Formats: sequence, structure tokens, C-alpha cells
Amino acid sequence: SEGTYKVALVLRPYKKGETPDFHWYRQNSDGSWSHKPGGNSAVNWDSSQETIYDPEHCNWGYYTVFVGYFEVTPLD
Repeated sequence: SEGTYKVALVLRPYKKGETPDFHWYRQNSDGSWSHKPGGNSAVNWDSSQETIYDPEHCNWGYYTVFVGYFEVTPLD
């Protein structure tokens, strides 16, 4: 919808000895996707250094579960 962002969520679920985690991707105006790994700047490539066109099938690094797509309205 106009004025919203499409985002995608991936998870690293809890397993004994591992820390659970989650990570968000956001669709850019050109149709590619970006994410902000750690405290770094946002990038539009995955863990294989490939441009992200489909976050459901890109390399998520240590995340293992694709949760889904969501539509988000900015607070401003």
C-alpha cells in the first residue's frame, strides 16, 4: 500500500547452546531488498555478496527460518 514498506523476517530459533535471534529485510524502491547486519550500515547484498531480489531465497547467514512478509507503516 502507498506509504508503507514491505519487510521480511528470518529467525534463528532457540537450540541448546545457541542464541536465538531475528533479522529484518526491507524492500527498496527499485524492488531490491536491503538489511542492516549488526551495527553496520544497510546493504543490499546477502551473506554470499549477491544482490537481494528475493529475501525468502537469499543467503541469510546463520538464520535458518523464513517467517514471512509484512507491510509496515512508518511512525512519521
